[in-house]
Amino acid sequence: MVQYLFQFGALVTFFLPASATPSHGFSAPRDSTDIRRQAERMQQRFERTRRQHLPWSYGSSGPCDIRMGQYCFTFDDNGRNWDPPAEHPDVISAREALINALDSLHAKLPGDAWILTQLVRYGIESLRFDLAEQATTTCTLAEAWLCHALSGYVHHATQDYTTAEHAFDRALVLMASRQRCEWEDLSDLLAGRVRGKWRDRACQDRSGMLDTLFWLSDPLHYVAGNELRTEHFARQVASLMYKQARGPNHQSWNTIEHRIITRYGWPRGWERVREYRTSLRPPMVTHYGLNGAATFFPTRTTMVSDPTSIAQRDWDMDPPRPQSSHGPPYASEAFEDVTVDVALFRRGDSTTLVSAISLSHDSLSQHTETEFAVAISNNPQTLPKIWSAVANDTTHVLIATAVASPHLVSFEVLAREAGVAGRSRFGIDLSRLHRPGLVVSDVLVLHTSDSLPTGLEQAVALIRRPHPYRPGERFALYWEMYGMQPQIRYSTSLSLDKTNKGIFRRLAELTPLASHNAAVRVTWDDTARNQSALAPRSIAIDLPTELSTGRYRLTLTIEASTGERLERIVDMVVGSN
Repeated sequence: MVQYLFQFGALVTFFLPASATPSHGFSAPRDSTDIRRQAERMQQRFERTRRQHLPWSYGSSGPCDIRMGQYCFTFDDNGRNWDPPAEHPDVISAREALINALDSLHAKLPGDAWILTQLVRYGIESLRFDLAEQATTTCTLAEAWLCHALSGYVHHATQDYTTAEHAFDRALVLMASRQRCEWEDLSDLLAGRVRGKWRDRACQDRSGMLDTLFWLSDPLHYVAGNELRTEHFARQVASLMYKQARGPNHQSWNTIEHRIITRYGWPRGWERVREYRTSLRPPMVTHYGLNGAATFFPTRTTMVSDPTSIAQRDWDMDPPRPQSSHGPPYASEAFEDVTVDVALFRRGDSTTLVSAISLSHDSLSQHTETEFAVAISNNPQTLPKIWSAVANDTTHVLIATAVASPHLVSFEVLAREAGVAGRSRFGIDLSRLHRPGLVVSDVLVLHTSDSLPTGLEQAVALIRRPHPYRPGERFALYWEMYGMQPQIRYSTSLSLDKTNKGIFRRLAELTPLASHNAAVRVTWDDTARNQSALAPRSIAIDLPTELSTGRYRLTLTIEASTGERLERIVDMVVGSN
């Protein structure tokens, strides 16, 4: 029996002893058989050396969360990460000898796909990217698609995702149609009804859905290229590499192992499992995936059919039993949800987004150099429009302007040195402020200064950081009115109500005798000074010093003498002093 365990943030596999039977994806001419066999023997010798120096583990056991044939998956939520220990010097030197030998044999037999594929495999494994890239650049294989696929694999490993995408695209064009369908098949990666919707379509009818899924699932639109798409095709190459030549384990290759690599990535380390009985070939544990792995594919069909309607709560990048996962190298520690406050303002035929983006993680501080970005797009065929900035902070305000129509907006953060990234991606209708008549913008919460802001630029410079409010705190609000008429009277009011009241208080308020007083309420009359398309407004507020802790809702209400009534809401959390 074989057991797979997803533990310490990575997928782990336990193998019981089994005999190995070499299986290769390509045949070689008869006159090259000796060279090929020499390469195979050296590869097997290296893996024996690696196996003999692997660290020991006591393994693990427990009930299965997911079963795939004889394979048992268990997902551990304890939050610990597994990092490969330093390799034994003998393993490092043995790999270098293997690479040099494969490089020499490749020069003698440049048309042998097995030798070239394994040269690239071990070259990338030892971080000899120049050697691997040179081997693919001069590739003369009869299987031309493989030359491009190996090139894509190399560029993906160097995080040049744009070049990797181009290489994989060329490989897909040159493949036989059946193989291309297999490489582009996402059946094992999707969950829920999205998987069913995918499977309902024939291969030739999936291209539109394929493009949409990869567009939605690209971890960060801010990073050039689609690293999830190139990761998917790189996993196909890695599966081929392990099918050709096994790693340090003894298990014969099978289709389920291909599915494992497709879903969670190729092995990143091995351990031998200690047993009470002696064994010439002890069981092995194989670790897959990176510590910061997350799930990026959407799980709801509406997210695929109408991406611009995606709600902020729709994404779940950390499900308890991930159907698939990917750990971007730039997020080796964590890929998390970010906190974002967005306010929209009308500017001519366009809409301006003011977003305060925050990322919290134990490894970050207010002195961490962090990249912030807003990416706006509405279809997978056009590149997202991106606004970005670098700040030594965990919170930053970005301003972006786009055409007034529904868009998919991605708010993204990347702290490269800390290995932490995050995003919040959802649809926003940028046209909602562009209807005729009276319209009110969203509301910005500001720090107070000597004078209240008279325009958006001044207001943005005063935006308050997203932390709990204090009783007695003084802050300001800024908003804009559009379509006000000089001859019409407007009444504006602000009220602050507690939202997390106790059950007895909520029941009491249902009775006619109960009072329902807001914590703060202020009302004033307003008029338009002239026929202006934009009327900025601001006000300072002092919270009561006796305000209790809890969640509150601040409601801005504008009522016109013509009967129009508009509201804007700001949710607040009040903490203790």
